[in-house]
Amino acid sequence: MAQLDKLSIVGIRSFDPKKQTIIKFYPVTLILGVNGAGKTTIIESLRYVTSGDAPPGTNNGRTWIHDPQLQSYSGTVRAQLRLKFKAADNIGTIVYRSLELITKRDRNGKVSQQFKTLDSLIKRDAEDGNSTTLGSRCAEIDREMLSLMDVSKAVLTNVVFCHQEDNCWPLSEGKVLKEKFDQIFGSIGYVKALAKVKAYRNKKVIEVRELRAILEKHEEILQQKKRMEKELERVNEDMSSNKRERSVLEEKLKPIQEELMQLAREGESIGQVKTIIAKIKGQLQEKLNTAKKLEERVTDVFSGSLEDLEQQRKTFSTDVNSKQDKVKELNNRLRQIQGELRSNNNRKDAIAIRRGKLEQQEENYKCELLKKENYLRAVSSELNIAVESDIGLEQKIYSFIESEMGDIQSNLGTSSQEKEKNIQTLTDEYEKLKTEKTKAEQTIKMKQETQNKRDREMKEVLNMVNRVEKSACDVAQNSETVIDAVKQLKSRLSDHSAIEPIESKLSDLQISHSSLQDEVSDLKKIYRGLQRDCISDISQVKKEVKELERQMADVSSKLEQVRDSLRQEQRRGNTRLQKLQDYKRKLDHLNENIPENPLASTSQRSFVDDVTIEGNIDHSSLFGS
Repeated sequence: MAQLDKLSIVGIRSFDPKKQTIIKFYPVTLILGVNGAGKTTIIESLRYVTSGDAPPGTNNGRTWIHDPQLQSYSGTVRAQLRLKFKAADNIGTIVYRSLELITKRDRNGKVSQQFKTLDSLIKRDAEDGNSTTLGSRCAEIDREMLSLMDVSKAVLTNVVFCHQEDNCWPLSEGKVLKEKFDQIFGSIGYVKALAKVKAYRNKKVIEVRELRAILEKHEEILQQKKRMEKELERVNEDMSSNKRERSVLEEKLKPIQEELMQLAREGESIGQVKTIIAKIKGQLQEKLNTAKKLEERVTDVFSGSLEDLEQQRKTFSTDVNSKQDKVKELNNRLRQIQGELRSNNNRKDAIAIRRGKLEQQEENYKCELLKKENYLRAVSSELNIAVESDIGLEQKIYSFIESEMGDIQSNLGTSSQEKEKNIQTLTDEYEKLKTEKTKAEQTIKMKQETQNKRDREMKEVLNMVNRVEKSACDVAQNSETVIDAVKQLKSRLSDHSAIEPIESKLSDLQISHSSLQDEVSDLKKIYRGLQRDCISDISQVKKEVKELERQMADVSSKLEQVRDSLRQEQRRGNTRLQKLQDYKRKLDHLNENIPENPLASTSQRSFVDDVTIEGNIDHSSLFGS
């Protein structure tokens, strides 16, 4: 706690600017003096030197300095205030505050004044005997003084060093009084600090919630990572075991492969030998066939004489020539037939190739057809279609899909319309409840406004009644005085005719006062009854509002349930439709991929049969016998 020691005043109001006046302070200091002696100036000086606030009505300190025109001073007056005190930390401190007022006169004799505040200083003692000085150029003196005094500025200016012109602030209006108390007790700063603390807390709560969400996500990622690491370890173990098994199998396979290679080489040599043997057998068979043919050609055995043989030998050359000509003719015919045979063979090969292609196409057709039949059976089983045979199965499935899709779309439309009607009904009911709630809230507001208006009117009436009662009390007191005076006069006077009107008026006043009190009590009873009725009505309407809010919550819940049910039905219907459309697209795709049966026509089938027959023709018949 700070403690004042001395105050030095120079050049402030009535204090001489050429002489220093020192005021010593004690635990209890009484300032006594005639008017104008400077009692208020001491308080103003203490207020200025501690808080830096100039007194009110001094034009920010301009008219607070000693007027140089009152004395024969030069045009410049310097005022200084020095306060020696012990700060809150019990260290001796001196504060200096200086002011200056310069008065000038221009050529026209007009006087002008220039006011300015000079540098302020704070000088503090140190433990080592030295002192430290703090100037206004390097620090804010007012803030430092408040810190040294350990008192807020509002307490200094409004309580400790309160000016006499401001000492009635406790009787000010409610708003001004509240502001004063808020400044003195620092409630504004407390409220602001509390608001900042709440905002900071809410911000940190949101950050903690976000960090917890991030932490949960990281923990989930960590668990997933651990599961993946375990899976990776298991896969690596399987791979290592598979590699070991593979190496073992490769070791076992090597001798088998070598044996197979050896057997392959031996098989090749055996094949070559078999080829040579077959070739030799063919040549031998060909020779035997030639000899046999020659033997068959010798039909007649010569049985004549040598002369006949000689004759035949002579004619043999002629026969040989004729035979050679015939052989040539036959060779030409043979070459012609061989050419036709080669062309027929080429045609046969081309036809065989075509036949192979047709047979391959037929095989592909059968495979695709089998695949389609299997898919049809699977689809019929999955769609629960009763099938006795595969005949007309595809058409049944198509018909079932079209019928099912139509039923689903129809059911979705019907269900959607019903649900939309329910939603519209619930929405209308919700809006109706909302309108009723709004009306009830408006009713509450109107009743509260009416009650507030009645309160204000009753307050005015009560104030007026209080004034009337006060006047009535005064009248009653005066009437008692008058009654006493009248009794005294009545006892003194023998003629009571002049006093009777006064007594009548007094009795009338007393009767009117009692009737007025009765009316006031009746009015208070009526007001209390109205107030109870209004409060009862407001509570009843609030109960109705709560009931409406509950009904609105129920309707909102039902509305959300209907919407969820509609979304689920639409989702199930769309899923079923999508599945049926996928079946239909798959069937269309299968029908597009199934090629036309290449052997379905009679001409193609007869063509293949003719090719087979031509392939089996014996070409030796072309040569005749």
